[in-house]
Amino acid sequence: MLPKLVILLLCVGALLAAEEKCKGSKVSAEIKQQILDFHRDRREGDAMEWDCDLEAKARGTMRNATTLVDYSKIGKKRGLNFFEYDKEDRKQYKEPKDIVRFVLDYWWARELYAKCNMKEKTIKKFGCSYKNGKVFLFACVYEKFRRLLLPISHRFVQSVE
Repeated sequence: MLPKLVILLLCVGALLAAEEKCKGSKVSAEIKQQILDFHRDRREGDAMEWDCDLEAKARGTMRNATTLVDYSKIGKKRGLNFFEYDKEDRKQYKEPKDIVRFVLDYWWARELYAKCNMKEKTIKKFGCSYKNGKVFLFACVYEKFRRLLLPISHRFVQSVE
């Protein structure tokens, strides 16, 4: 009985977190819930908490960006997943929720560093944002990161230390 209660409380907490509107947020409640659900499902029920400050940091990385992220905005010891969904990509998906789903799947399947940020059990808080222009930019900032020596791809940027 106790494990079921804990799972129920985690689910309710995640739903309430998705409904909380962060100041200046560009992320709809629907997309926020989609992102939270994706992380929870891949972490085998270990839910993460949406953090408005981390969402603001993610938004800040794209403030003046057109195609590149300004990772100096996130600070040291934070994880950053970033994706640039360009004009060519837009032929496949056009709606933000569809692009976000594609990006989350891409990170999980093809980017080891990004997957580590998403999967790492010690990371409990994160926030994401996107910029929908000619190029769709999507970034998630995680409360801390594990340092990996991996090459940087054009699809995401590692945090600096």
